[in-house]
Amino acid sequence: MTPETDQLLRNATSLLNRAHEAREVGTAAQVLTLIGQAANTVGWAWLVHDPGAEPVRQQLRSLASNDAEMLGWASLILTEALYDDDPHALVDALYARSGFQVLVDIGTWDGPAVDGPHLANIDNDLVEAVTEGRLDPADRPAGIPPSHVWWFPSTT
Repeated sequence: MTPETDQLLRNATSLLNRAHEAREVGTAAQVLTLIGQAANTVGWAWLVHDPGAEPVRQQLRSLASNDAEMLGWASLILTEALYDDDPHALVDALYARSGFQVLVDIGTWDGPAVDGPHLANIDNDLVEAVTEGRLDPADRPAGIPPSHVWWFPSTT
């Protein structure tokens, strides 16, 4: 793991502890953003599938397993960023959605932290914002998996 990734995960742990103690859903959304950024730094496929990444996956599962409800709520408020004038708010929301997906993909929770229809609504809202041109293509990191459709403009 790179020092940058290690720092992102330490920051995520610290933020989630703070969010947990204060029941701050907005802070939990920041945790999801950090997880997405960390995954992009080390490589999505490596983090989710490579046997050498198991210690990192275990650290993420440990970090998030007891806060499924709060992280689920955090994923549901991601579209609030779409009403923000900050041009980086959309990028943070996209990273957060990808961070949530990493937690799902590595089997953090036994059941869904967010049901499918609600998550689909979030994805659709994010795709709509990207399709409207609110994401500068230069702000889309290389290596985003095609399965993370919320990063890509709709072709329909």
